[in-house]
Amino acid sequence: MTSNPLDLTEPSTSGSAPEVVSELLLRNLTQVFDERDGDRRRTAIAELWAPDAVFVDPMGRFTGHAALDAAIAELHSHTPAHRFAAVGVPSVHVGGGLLNWSYGPDGDLARVTGQDVAVVAGGKIVALYTYLDTPAPSETANDGAGVRETVESFFRLLGEGDADRVAELFAEEVDWLIPGNENLPWIGRRSDRRQIPEVIKIIGSLHVPGKSEASMEKVLVDGSDAVALGRFAHTVTATGRPYSMLVAFHFTVENGQIVRMNMYEDTYLVSTAFEASD
Repeated sequence: MTSNPLDLTEPSTSGSAPEVVSELLLRNLTQVFDERDGDRRRTAIAELWAPDAVFVDPMGRFTGHAALDAAIAELHSHTPAHRFAAVGVPSVHVGGGLLNWSYGPDGDLARVTGQDVAVVAGGKIVALYTYLDTPAPSETANDGAGVRETVESFFRLLGEGDADRVAELFAEEVDWLIPGNENLPWIGRRSDRRQIPEVIKIIGSLHVPGKSEASMEKVLVDGSDAVALGRFAHTVTATGRPYSMLVAFHFTVENGQIVRMNMYEDTYLVSTAFEASD
């Protein structure tokens, strides 16, 4: 049996206690992502990560130890003088946490900053999502306040279940994409805003009313682009199975309208919830 990267419904255990999560986040930053020696890094990965764990960053999705190690080695090859450093202490709870970090040459005032969001079970990292911050001046220079307001309106109307008003936020031609298992009816690409209400209504019809939760933890804005990070929880009507997952959205807003909405979710987890019990 493989571990479920985003199943947050498991009961609390010592292997996912807050102190364990904090230690894993810090050790992962220094002993995995900042480690230049390949042998030492692979040893740390084997100790800290579940065998089929998932790592997602702006460059892609990587599953398993070998893929993770290769992704880090590729990063190091392009940034030979850069080092990671934790910024503050991790923010943790049972089963997960967040660590702020910076990356760049020592003493460089323009170091890249970002966050690692980890899901932990059995004393191992089973999923890690890495997000990059954007410089604050860019948000102001490119009317980031208007972009943020549009994105926040999207989530507010989505939470109210008003599919038609959600669609009104989009341009007539849109790049709407939810990649993953296309056996799920809402997965795939849409290009016409008239298709959006149908997608939203399909998702609602397949889940138990009143048993859905959504929380957006952060919205990062850079010019006309925004990334929103959060968590969705639903219960499948057909099977009665609940699931909870971290989600990420990439929006592009032009002239007050959304022209791109790409949503990234764990469709393997969702598909499992839709499968009938044996």
